[in-house]
Amino acid sequence: MLDLALKRILHHKVLSSIITLAIALSCLIFLLLTSALDSYAERLLNRTQGNFLVAGRKGANVDLIMDSLYFRQGNSSFIQIGDLKPIREKAAVATQFNLYSVSGHALIGTEIEYFDLRQLSFASGGAFTQMGECILGHDVAKSLGLKVGDKTVTEPTNIFDPAGSTSVQLTVCGILSKTDSPDDKAIFTSMKTIWTVHGLGHSHSPETEGPDLGIKMIEFTPETLKTFHFHGDENKYPVTSALISPKSTKDSTMIKAEISAQNKIHVIQPEAGLRSFLNMIFQLDQLFSMVLILVSSLLFLCLILLIYLQLKLRNKEKQLLDRLGAEKLYFHRLICAEWVILSCAGLVIGYTSSIILNPIILELFDKINKG
Repeated sequence: MLDLALKRILHHKVLSSIITLAIALSCLIFLLLTSALDSYAERLLNRTQGNFLVAGRKGANVDLIMDSLYFRQGNSSFIQIGDLKPIREKAAVATQFNLYSVSGHALIGTEIEYFDLRQLSFASGGAFTQMGECILGHDVAKSLGLKVGDKTVTEPTNIFDPAGSTSVQLTVCGILSKTDSPDDKAIFTSMKTIWTVHGLGHSHSPETEGPDLGIKMIEFTPETLKTFHFHGDENKYPVTSALISPKSTKDSTMIKAEISAQNKIHVIQPEAGLRSFLNMIFQLDQLFSMVLILVSSLLFLCLILLIYLQLKLRNKEKQLLDRLGAEKLYFHRLICAEWVILSCAGLVIGYTSSIILNPIILELFDKINKG
């Protein structure tokens, strides 16, 4: 019976393919909706684990979390680094400046404390010790084909620099071990280096008394560093966000209270903020699941109608089997065998496709979050 059912399926290739594809798509959509969102939520929450806070400009909590933890770019709101000084007495602070990029990868200005807070290790090299050095995430080093000692150039977009954007040549001093996190896809440098990219620092050429505005790329050399300096009050220099690791729960509470009183910057607990956002997403997920169940029910009714029509159209086939002496229910078992084969094929295709597409969907979510 199975052999006869399979031969009939192969004989009617177009109809069989349509039915199999419909079943596969239903299975694929359902599995991607549940599996991809669950996996992505777990990945997002893993990034917020730990006793730390995030500080930044007042605004949407989710934007601050995505910009500081997942290195989404496009937000140019700043706080002053001096506003974080009172916090340093009660917590370890790792400032961040996230505005520029190198070869399409986010260039993050930060402090050495960041690598301790994130418990990051080095596959080769080490942390930056002077201006012009950078640390590559594992995936960045692999994508760009760079190793310790190689050089790369920033892609500044500082529209506030009247002399034009300033490129900075960076020397790779370290490559991070793989973490399966956004750190793999980022490049890290010191705050002074990123401020230079932002146009706040410069050097003097031997022939000029002031800064050389004609320089379009700064290369940090022993000669350059001798005359390199910054202007203005460094306490007012900009940062986009900061990661804060309080020494105790009491210090965490005090930091939140003091910052709220100052009304200058916004401090949030990233896990709580992200969970509220994900709860909203999963409410939409439940709504979409209800719609999917409704659509699947309609599809099932259509399949029932198709089976009924097949029984009517294949009445001559049934009569032929009866004349050949087949059992009374043989024809109906034959129909069931055909649909079992088509359903199994559709489910297998749908499940296999979901396994293949799930990483692609997660990568798509990452790109959307990065803006």
